Amino acid sequence: MKTPSDYIFQLIKAMTPAEKRYFRRHYAPEEGQLIHLFEVVNHLETYDEEHLKSRLEPSVAKHLKVHKQQLHELLLKSLTSYHSKRGPLSKIRMWLEEADILAEKQLFQQAFDRLAKARSLCLEYEEYTYLLEVSAREFYLKHVSNDRIGISRHPYFEETQKAISCLNAGIEYYREGTRWVEILAQYYYRPPSPEEIENALALLEREGQVNAGVLPFRARLSRNSLLMSAYGLTKNQEMEGRIRKDNLALFEQSPQFQETMPFQYIGALRNLMNYCLSRQDFEQARHCAQTGLSFIGRKPAFASQTIYFQYGLLDIAFQSGDWCGITGKLEQELLRTVEAQALEKERIAMLCYLSLAMTYQVLNKPAVVQAYLRRAAECRNDVKEYFEELLLLLDLVCHFESGDHFLVTRRIKSIRKKQENKEHPHSALLFDFVGIFTAASVEQRSRIAQDLRSKMPEWQGTKLGFHIISYRVLLWLEAVAEGSTLAAYIETHNAGDRGE
Repeated sequence: MKTPSDYIFQLIKAMTPAEKRYFRRHYAPEEGQLIHLFEVVNHLETYDEEHLKSRLEPSVAKHLKVHKQQLHELLLKSLTSYHSKRGPLSKIRMWLEEADILAEKQLFQQAFDRLAKARSLCLEYEEYTYLLEVSAREFYLKHVSNDRIGISRHPYFEETQKAISCLNAGIEYYREGTRWVEILAQYYYRPPSPEEIENALALLEREGQVNAGVLPFRARLSRNSLLMSAYGLTKNQEMEGRIRKDNLALFEQSPQFQETMPFQYIGALRNLMNYCLSRQDFEQARHCAQTGLSFIGRKPAFASQTIYFQYGLLDIAFQSGDWCGITGKLEQELLRTVEAQALEKERIAMLCYLSLAMTYQVLNKPAVVQAYLRRAAECRNDVKEYFEELLLLLDLVCHFESGDHFLVTRRIKSIRKKQENKEHPHSALLFDFVGIFTAASVEQRSRIAQDLRSKMPEWQGTKLGFHIISYRVLLWLEAVAEGSTLAAYIETHNAGDRGE
């Protein structure tokens, strides 16, 4: 049986109160089937088609599919009208439509006036696709209306060639950049081949001869993406960071493109924020995160990106050891965003849960640690699988630090039992850490921890090793190496930082 479609429910729930008021005032008759259907759907908490039908007139319920389509079309017309000329691209599209209507009515001069407005914005925002449309209309009008306004040469072909050239430059860099991003993504699972490194170096040498200043804005952005991948492949972090900063500088120098290319602007902020986090440049990373959140505050249509900047602020506090700065407002805002955007099972939620679990481990609140580990265990299977060993280790640390040695023993037995039946066995590093929990004395645990810490260069390139470093499980290892609990170790070091 086919599942009823809830597309009308999704659209109405996505509308703002202002958009709904505009629809009621300008597009919905005071009495009518469509406005009644709108109001009923608007008051639904979840979509239940049978319940919806029970709230409607029998004649409407019988042909609900037709009425939903009609309402959908009317809502889209209302939204288009409400947002008309809201931004540069909307204005260009509207002026093109208006020029077509005026031309059909033989009002050529008014049509040219609209096209002139559109042309001005096309040039300012480098919207070459729309510029081709403007130029084609102008060329046509010059021919059909020459008896009225006089014959004048219009550089249609030259302008078209230039616009296409600018578009091609951006497309070619975008295509090549995408290819290199895919190569770089594979690098996380295998080292780059000598041929790939050689190609990357050749690309960098070739692009070094290019005068980027004469390229269109989009081409410069795509070229920078290409260069970032090449520098990333050749492990030139300094130049990669410089290109990321240049990407953001492009938007700061030409802020009009923030309006027409908002996702690219947000991407530039995120890319630089992540780079700064990897370099522990927390001041610059915080600036990027706060700028991103401020921009989204003015552009609620991009609210889906909120979580990434909030996580950036969380990671800044986490990596800098500002444990108390994480709990409270930042934690609440982040969890509200995860819930509001239904991200509870996604990778970004997992990253948040892990950081929060380790934060509360440092603050010696095992019940809260376990609450976040349970949330992490409810993430998607592919996400959970990637972090499986870290989740097991954090669970062991939590029970060990709280003194629940019975649960520690039980967890270790479960790990070893699964190891025997698993196609992809756990890493040797996990069992090296398990050795700490099974040690007979504090001194023996300390020796194992010291030995593990001395071998860190060997295991930090592994997946679990990377996670142990990223989520600061090293703090616990250092505490054990000193024969201390994590809580006592943190308190001692905090006192040292305060000069006590």
